[in-house]
Amino acid sequence: MLAELKGAAAGLDSALRLRLSTPLYVALVAAWVAFEVRSSMDAVGGAESFIFDWDAYMEQAFMVEQGETNYSLIRGDTGALVYPGGHVAIHVAMRRGFDWNCANWTTEHAHSLHTKPEGYAHRTHRPNETIRRVQTLYVGVYALSLAVAAGLYRVAGVSWAWLPLLSLGTRARNIYGLGLFNDGWAMLFAHAGVLAAGLDWWGVATVLLSAGVSVKMNVVLFLPAFGVLVLRRHGWRGVVWLGSLGAAVQAAVGLPFLLSAPKDYIAGAFNLGRLFTHRWSINWQHVPEDVFGSEAFRTALLVGHLAMLVGLGLSQWRLVGDTAAAKSGTSLQGAMVVRSLLLCNFVGVVFARSLHYQFLVWYWAALPVLAGSTRLPMLVMAPVVYYLERAWNVHEPEPWSAAAIAACHLIILAAQALAPKLRPDAMAARSRVGAALVAWVPAGLLGFK
Repeated sequence: MLAELKGAAAGLDSALRLRLSTPLYVALVAAWVAFEVRSSMDAVGGAESFIFDWDAYMEQAFMVEQGETNYSLIRGDTGALVYPGGHVAIHVAMRRGFDWNCANWTTEHAHSLHTKPEGYAHRTHRPNETIRRVQTLYVGVYALSLAVAAGLYRVAGVSWAWLPLLSLGTRARNIYGLGLFNDGWAMLFAHAGVLAAGLDWWGVATVLLSAGVSVKMNVVLFLPAFGVLVLRRHGWRGVVWLGSLGAAVQAAVGLPFLLSAPKDYIAGAFNLGRLFTHRWSINWQHVPEDVFGSEAFRTALLVGHLAMLVGLGLSQWRLVGDTAAAKSGTSLQGAMVVRSLLLCNFVGVVFARSLHYQFLVWYWAALPVLAGSTRLPMLVMAPVVYYLERAWNVHEPEPWSAAAIAACHLIILAAQALAPKLRPDAMAARSRVGAALVAWVPAGLLGFK
């Protein structure tokens, strides 16, 4: 019996580490994306939309269409416009394409309006079918995001067995089809930029990452690693050239507002001093509110963030582009680039002053790379990702769920910090025992495998 188990373990380990042929991998990804699209459309047809920001996006876009270009004067139901020009361009296009009317539109079902914040009850409700086209578009954005993520895993050398990891929870897919948040657009551009960098298309990567920043400022979390990698690959001339290209993208999308009121645009779209409400902090709910709002806490997070970036830069990112690593081949270089960029963003998320529910998509698609590129066995890392997603699904945020998120973040971060320098097979390496034991964990516990 023991010999049979050992044989099964060895066979499973080989299967998990097997690199699928490109046609087989494409077929697997297509089936996976189709499943996710079907699940998303089922949710769109049977669940209420979230009203939080969509109406404000549309109201702000309407004001811009009417000629207002001073950011300090552009407002919606949820407050002032706080996103850069790329966000505005996308939502102006959607307002026109879907013929949104600020007097007669809401994304909520009428019967639930009485439970929503003051200011929405006066809206005239339209049938759910009216918003269905918008939701279908966002499901399409979700599908594209999955396809880009699958490309990242291919370049990074992540085992095909990690693909179902993104289907464990419902929070991420609902952020797209039900929430209609701009985070999905920002991260589609960002991850496409990471993929382009992994393929050594640095000009394309710069444009895409800058486009992501133009939608939402969180994409700047990728830039420390991106700057180091560009310097390693292309030297200071490359830094100047690609930096200028990224700045040109920002100038182009923000031009109407920069010409009108540049200080108001920069202060509104790139506000680094924004304060957050403790009640909706997903990641720090377990921290006392007075500590959460203190300057000392914010300073500690900033210092921790910078210290981790310096450590990663000195120990890992500097390997990209060096002679020894280059001899291992472009596939290894691509894996190092993808892993470095995703890890840089993850560090920013770990030390973020506050995370809200829609911020999950900032790093959700990167979890297979972050969890699958360490020396820890899948037996350890798969449950970490599972419980991380479970904690994100707790609503409203509780101290225990925030503590669980923080603990999972620290486990992944520690595992990445202790990961060995990349070898050609490092991304796929797993403990034979760990990989084998995962298969014996009941499917109902982990939800995959």
